[in-house]
Amino acid sequence: MSVGKTLPRNDNQITTEAGDVMLYSGNQIVFFYGANSWSYTKIGKVEASSIEELESVLSGSETEVILSIK
Repeated sequence: MSVGKTLPRNDNQITTEAGDVMLYSGNQIVFFYGANSWSYTKIGKVEASSIEELESVLSGSETEVILSIK
C-alpha cells in the first residue's frame, strides 16, 4: 500500500515472518503472510492468533488499515 509520500527509513536486510509490517522503499507499507528476505524498515507486527486469522483480516477488498504509534 502506497503512503503517498516518502517516510524516514532505516533499511536492514531481514527475513520477515507472518504478521510483520514493513516499510519498503520509504513509501510503501507491506504486510507479510510469511517469510521473505529483503531490505526493509520494520515498523510493526499485526497481532493475530494464526496465519489463517491474519489472511482473513487483511485479504478483503474493502479492508481498511489504521496504523497508530504506541
